[in-house]
Amino acid sequence: MVYRLCADDAIFIAKISRGRSIRMLVLAVAIGSPIATNFWFTALGGTGIFFELTNPGAVSEALTGAGLPGVLIAILQQLPLQVIIVPAFLLLTTTFVATTGDSMAYSIAVVTSENSTPSKYNRLFWALMLGIVAAVLLTAGNGGLAALQSFIVITAVPVSLLIATTLISAPLTCAKCSWLTRQSTPVANGYSVNKMAD
Repeated sequence: MVYRLCADDAIFIAKISRGRSIRMLVLAVAIGSPIATNFWFTALGGTGIFFELTNPGAVSEALTGAGLPGVLIAILQQLPLQVIIVPAFLLLTTTFVATTGDSMAYSIAVVTSENSTPSKYNRLFWALMLGIVAAVLLTAGNGGLAALQSFIVITAVPVSLLIATTLISAPLTCAKCSWLTRQSTPVANGYSVNKMAD
């Protein structure tokens, strides 16, 4: 599932990054996002550990009773300005889920229609299908989710071997594109870089 999400994200990022350089894209996606994510995880995780150590049961009871979402709310409720932080976090989470669903629906519509600008009805269909699948999984409870997670882990092994080939092919493709760009780059006197080298 992680690889499918990566493919969906790649299609969506490619769409919204038109006109930007590869360097800007790599800085934003491969460097900036992980740094922000690590900071967020460290701050939230460290805060939860601190609350649990200073007041045993403050976080672990929420984990036992309500699972991971309960832990998050329990941590946020112990922070200063909780009246502002909890609603702001819920708004942020809702926005994240909505934009993720929209980008996934867009990516699936692009792949299925083989059109870089799929119709809004196609996107709406896939958004509804994603919502229905999510609702079915939520109503199935932990048993259905556990079975799905096991299936994802089993199928990820052969898929990861296929995707590992991009570790070799991606740098080769970038090198070839760079070489082709240098061959056709014009200079001030009208000659290409290749002709000047001759």
